[in-house]
Amino acid sequence: MSIGGLGPGVNGKLSAALADILEAKLSVSASRFYVKFDDVQAHTHIDPLGVNLYCS
Repeated sequence: MSIGGLGPGVNGKLSAALADILEAKLSVSASRFYVKFDDVQAHTHIDPLGVNLYCS
C-alpha cells in the first residue's frame, strides 16, 4: 500500500520542488544530491498517549 498518488510523474515534480527549496534556502545545487523514492509497507504504531500513527 502506498501513500497514494506517487509515480514517475509525481516523483519528478516532488524532486524538482525539493531541488528548488534546497537551492534557494541552502545553496545546494541539484547536481549535488539525489532523491530515491521507495514504496514500503505502512505500519501502525501506538504511542504512549494511545494515538495511532501510520508510518513506514
